[in-house]
Amino acid sequence: MNANKRIIKRIVFPQFFCALRRINCGKDSLFALIGVISGLMFFPLVFSVQAQTPYYHLNRSFSSIEFDLQGIPTEYQLNEESDKLTDIVKGEPVQLNTNETYAIEKQAAIPICYGSAIAAWNAALAYNGSQSNYPGKTFDNVGWVRGTKNTGSDWGAYLWILQNRIVFQSSTSVWWIATNNLPVAITNVMVGSLGDYGPVSNVVDIGPVIPTNFPGANYNYSGTYQVDITNVFYELVIPDIWITPREAVTCVDGSNVQYTVTGTNIPKGVTWKIIPEGVGATIQTNGDWYHAEVTPGDVATNYKVRATSVDNTNFYDEVDLAVVGLQSLQYKIGTNSWTNMPDPLYVCSNTIVDFKAIKIPTNTTWPSGKPVWGGVVSGSEVETNSYTFNTISTSTTDYKLVTAECGNAVTGKVIVCNIHSETEATVPANRARTQVGVGEQVDITTTPELQTVTWSVSGGGSLDSTDDVSTIFTAPDTVANCLITANFEGNYFTKEFSVLAPTGIVSAQIESTTHFDLGYAAARMHLYPIIIGPTNVSFYNVQCVEVGTDASNITGYFLTNTPPSHIGNGADEWFQLDQANAWPDTWDWASSYGWPSPWSSGSYTWDIPAQWKVVGSSETNSMTGWNQVHSIDANGTVTVQKFGHNVTRTTNDVITTY
Repeated sequence: MNANKRIIKRIVFPQFFCALRRINCGKDSLFALIGVISGLMFFPLVFSVQAQTPYYHLNRSFSSIEFDLQGIPTEYQLNEESDKLTDIVKGEPVQLNTNETYAIEKQAAIPICYGSAIAAWNAALAYNGSQSNYPGKTFDNVGWVRGTKNTGSDWGAYLWILQNRIVFQSSTSVWWIATNNLPVAITNVMVGSLGDYGPVSNVVDIGPVIPTNFPGANYNYSGTYQVDITNVFYELVIPDIWITPREAVTCVDGSNVQYTVTGTNIPKGVTWKIIPEGVGATIQTNGDWYHAEVTPGDVATNYKVRATSVDNTNFYDEVDLAVVGLQSLQYKIGTNSWTNMPDPLYVCSNTIVDFKAIKIPTNTTWPSGKPVWGGVVSGSEVETNSYTFNTISTSTTDYKLVTAECGNAVTGKVIVCNIHSETEATVPANRARTQVGVGEQVDITTTPELQTVTWSVSGGGSLDSTDDVSTIFTAPDTVANCLITANFEGNYFTKEFSVLAPTGIVSAQIESTTHFDLGYAAARMHLYPIIIGPTNVSFYNVQCVEVGTDASNITGYFLTNTPPSHIGNGADEWFQLDQANAWPDTWDWASSYGWPSPWSSGSYTWDIPAQWKVVGSSETNSMTGWNQVHSIDANGTVTVQKFGHNVTRTTNDVITTY
C-alpha cells in the first residue's frame, strides 16, 4: 500500500473556494477545512487522526492460535487444545491491478442560502462535481469531512471525500497447498479490512463508504481511515472422513466385510476403492455411499480400503484389511527348529511332533476361529498344535494327514515308521523286546519297509550291513545301551537296545537220581534245567564255566577220608547255554560216592566261582557263584546239596530229594 497523504489541495468552485492544509502539531495531525465566501470566513472544522487510525470496511485483526502444552500432554489436553483449531490459514498477498487502482478525491460543493439545514445538505449530496484521481496510489488517511452551518438567516452545508479504489484478485487458485503438497479447497479469502471474497475473485473496492445520512443542524464531523490489504487469510473446506472398522481380518473366500463411513464437509459423499485392485478382493456399494462391503476373494494379501471425498478427491481415509490364507505347514520335533514340511514327512512311531500353520500375510493376526486343524490333529484358534504318532503306517502310501484351514487348506502327509526288530532267539517269547543278552542277535528292518536305508549303531555292538533294507544287530559282550539309527533320505529313526549280562543261577530242578548197590555209601542227582538269569533275555551265544577249587570246610569222616577236589571232576569245562539260558541237559550230575566203612559223620564243600563269555570272545567275566556240599552220617547215608536242592540216599538204596 502507498502511504501517501494529501498535504495541501486548493479546491475551486464557481461560487466559492476552499483550502485544505495540514498543520503539524506534535503527536496528532490537525486538518482544518476553511471555507471562504466573499472574503468572509464562515466555519472552521477540525478532525483528529489518532495514533491508531481505524480501518475500513472491517476494523478487524487476526491473531495466531497459541497452545498451552508442556511436557508430554495427556489425551484430554490434546483434545482440549485441538478445539482451538480453525480451518483458517495464512494466505498469499492479493494480486493488485495497479493500472486500475487509484485514489479518488471529490471536491464537494458548499451550498448556502438554503432555508433549512436539511435542504442545504441534500443540495450538497446532489452536487456532481469533478473528481481527481491519483493513479497507482492508495492512501492511509482517506475519509470525509461533512456538516451543516447556520449563517444567520440561511443555511449552508459542505462535503469533502478522499477514497481508495483498489482492484485485485483474491487468490490465484482455488487450492491452498499444504506442506505435504496436499491441495485443500479454499472457500473464502479474508482480505484484511476490506472483506471476504470467493477464491480467484476479481474485486473492485472503493472505500471507505461515505455516510449520506443528514448530519444534523449546525453540526459537523469527519472520518479518517486506513486500509489493510496485507493480512490475507484463507478459509478452507477440510473434509473429515472416518471409516469403520479401522482394521479387519478375514480369511480367503470368507464372509464379506462391512464398512461404514462418517464425516463432515463431504456433501457429495465418497467413492470407495480397494487397493490393490484386480488382485482378488472386490468392493461394492448399493448406491448408499455411507456403506460398502468387501468380498475377500481367493488371494491372501494386505489391502487398503479407501473412501475418497467426491467434492475434493485429495481427501480420503483408508483402513487396513487383511485377507488371510494358509501358505504352508512347518514342523519340529523336540527342541529342533521349525522346518517346512517335506512331502511326505517320515517320523518314528511314538514321536511327538509339533506343527505350525504358516499364514499369509505373515504380519497380521488370525481371523476369528482360525486356523482350524484336521486330519489326525484337532483344535482351532491356535497357530501351533502337536500330535503323538502311535499308529505305524502299513505302507509308504498309508499317510497320516495333518490339515489346517483358513479359507484355504494346507495338508501335510506323515508316514509313521518304526524300526522293526525281532530277536533270533525264540525264547523269551517276546521277540520284539529291546532288552537283549550279551552276544544276542536281532534282525532289524523298517515298518513300512523302506528302500536304501543307511544303518548305524552307537554304544556298542555291530551290524552285518549298513546299506540295505535290513540288517542284523549283534549285541556287544558287555552291558551297554545301544542305539540303532536308520537314515532314510535324511529322515532318522532310532531304536535303543539295553544289553544285559548273565548274573547267576535263577532256578534249577532235579531231573533224576541214581540207584547204587545195597551197602554202598553214595548219592547222586541230575540237575536239569539249570537256568542262568536274567531270563528276560537270551544268552544262547554265551558260554559258562564252573571254576574248579579244592574241597573246603572239611569235617569229621572226611578228615581221614580225603575228599576229592572239584578240579578235574567236572570243573573248568566250558559249556554253552541254549536260548532259554539253560545248561546242557547232560551237564550237571551232583554226586558223592565210594566212601568205605566204618562211617562217621562229616562233610566237605566245593566253593564254585562262575564265569561267562560270549562265544568267540576270549574275554571272560565273573558272575555270582554257588557251592556244592557233601555230607555223610554214621550209617553211611550220603547227602549232596546244590542249587537249593538235596538228594539223600541210605545204604539200603532209599533215596529222598527236596
